[in-house]
Amino acid sequence: GPATLKYSHAVTNVFGFFDSKNSYYLDLNATFDLGSGWSVVPHIGYQKVRNNAGFSYTDYSVTLNKDFGSGLVGSVTLIDTDNDNYVGPGPAFKRLGKAGVVLGVKYSF
Repeated sequence: GPATLKYSHAVTNVFGFFDSKNSYYLDLNATFDLGSGWSVVPHIGYQKVRNNAGFSYTDYSVTLNKDFGSGLVGSVTLIDTDNDNYVGPGPAFKRLGKAGVVLGVKYSF
């Protein structure tokens, strides 16, 4: 079908998190052909960091792809998350969950 669901499980601590054994990530993706070389790929994921609930989050994205033929594919992706955590030294804190746009070009040969 057009959708995939994946479950990833950490049997040890997640990097950077003490006592986070048995954390997990749940990932749902789909691909929908829009015709004429266009496709849309929605994604939603959930990261559960055990014993560190403030760092658990939901992420989501939507990608629009255009296949130009001869192995050339262009894409634009909107990415966001509900993560409101901040990191950084001193007053230069940065929000980890800022939305972003990613442009891509792929060539397969």
